[in-house]
Amino acid sequence: TAMKKTVLFTSLLLSVFVSLSACAAQLKFKNTHFSSNIYSIAASAERAVMVGADGYLATSEDGIDWTLRDSGTTGEIRNIVHAHGRFMAVGEGGIILSSADGISWNKEDSGTSDPINAIACANSGCVAVGFRGMILTSDTGSKWIPRNSGIADKGLLSVASSNGKYVAVGEGGTILVSPDGISWEARKSGQAAWDLYHVS
Repeated sequence: TAMKKTVLFTSLLLSVFVSLSACAAQLKFKNTHFSSNIYSIAASAERAVMVGADGYLATSEDGIDWTLRDSGTTGEIRNIVHAHGRFMAVGEGGIILSSADGISWNKEDSGTSDPINAIACANSGCVAVGFRGMILTSDTGSKWIPRNSGIADKGLLSVASSNGKYVAVGEGGTILVSPDGISWEARKSGQAAWDLYHVS
């Protein structure tokens, strides 16, 4: 049935994502047609999208055969999510890309040229984080508003959402929590000498 196919496809993509996450910081994906450093993968019910260095972006309907797509950028695309019926990707130069189908992409106005490292979405909207404590929020994925993280000397490297709440982590053991993506509070990690690269 269609439901079983969707579940199987999602399970396959999760397996791919776990394999990517298990590698050290970067991973080299290769086949007979292309190669690039891969940083992130996301999926809808129809297809998966992988992103990486040099504007790399590829799609697949089965998780096996991948097709290169034009991302419209040559900078690193560091993270991608699928939420609110579309894909959103972020990266170098303050780039935010959006796509309804994962094939045709639009550049959104982030209001910054600093690197954006990660993005996460909840029902109320999305949060993007990056360079020097940068936090941006958007209800629609098109208009992005800067928020006060309370830090300006440490980069934020990852962000995750659960039940409408957000957690961001980053350099120097930084942990920030927010009930809505707008107001943020710091939490002690006890790891000030270490960078925190991922939260989920």
